[in-house]
Amino acid sequence: MKSVTLIASRTIDHIHDFDRREKFERPGGPAFYCKQAMEALDYKVHLVTASRPTQVFITIRGDHESIRIDRIPKIKLGERLPSRNIVLSPILSEFELRQLADRRCRVFLDAQGYIRTRGENQVQGWSCSPLDLEKVIALKVNLRESGLVSEEILDLFRERILLVTHGKEGVEVWDRGKCKMIRGKEVLAPDTLGAGDTFFGSFVAVYLETENAVRAAKIATTKAEQLLKRK
Repeated sequence: MKSVTLIASRTIDHIHDFDRREKFERPGGPAFYCKQAMEALDYKVHLVTASRPTQVFITIRGDHESIRIDRIPKIKLGERLPSRNIVLSPILSEFELRQLADRRCRVFLDAQGYIRTRGENQVQGWSCSPLDLEKVIALKVNLRESGLVSEEILDLFRERILLVTHGKEGVEVWDRGKCKMIRGKEVLAPDTLGAGDTFFGSFVAVYLETENAVRAAKIATTKAEQLLKRK
């Protein structure tokens, strides 16, 4: 069976939806949504995660979703990787990229967790040594995050694979120096939680089958839209 290693945190999402006047909890984070998306495409997902889940506090008002993470346990690799294809999707710098430096693997990285910082919707600029990115073949950021990533990193991945998601507008796909915009469809949903993780998990699964970034992004966009329709 096809397999992938997912390095990500499990979360318990504490959601306060002011529009619906509801408070509730549910599982979330990349460890839930990425895993679900890849399993739906017939991948066996080996989850590498921390010993306990992270508590995430989410407030929804209209189109605005505010996220706060106060503390998070670190993720450390064991001696062996279950699969050499790795999806790395941290949420608050809980995994150090250099742990992969001497491993035989290829990595698909969602950089959100290196840009988000402690506090409600707080962010920071992100740069790192090119050596830490040597095993990374694809990088995903959203439009806001792309403005906080160093130009050196963005230029590096424009020559590999760079995915810049634009919400309902779609996704900008860079593949070996060529750029293509995949248009999305607006979906009315109470929230967009999990859409980015669903997109990324689906993208990786399709790309591993096809080695075609544009085709993978098109299918992944549809999968994210289908998630939103089910909400």
